[in-house]
Amino acid sequence: MKKIIFAMLVAMLSLSTQAVDFKKDIAPIFEARCVKCHGAKKQKGEYNLATAKDIVKAGESEEKPVVAGSPEKSYLVKLIAMSEDDDDVMPPKGGTLSKDEIAKIKAWIKAGAKFPAGLELKDKSPKKK
Repeated sequence: MKKIIFAMLVAMLSLSTQAVDFKKDIAPIFEARCVKCHGAKKQKGEYNLATAKDIVKAGESEEKPVVAGSPEKSYLVKLIAMSEDDDDVMPPKGGTLSKDEIAKIKAWIKAGAKFPAGLELKDKSPKKK
């Protein structure tokens, strides 16, 4: 019985620490919920997260948005983890990110915030009719 419980715990731990893939897990979140206002065409708050070079540059807040290895020091995490009624929550429209999306972004930052060189994220947010 102890062996079964141990095996289950090991399996659960390995699932929770699986590597986050930027293209599969993070890019779709940023493209659907962030790039419209923080991309190549528009940089609200003077912040652009569409490229590896830009995502780590502070906007008008002057706070480091992404600190590789430290989600707790990353201003982006602070903003996306705020409650929906907070004036500074990101994204400000369309509801907050899900707990799963926030967890993926935190895990990506914790793992070093790898962003493929040469990749530029595009706006894939739902279009208004």
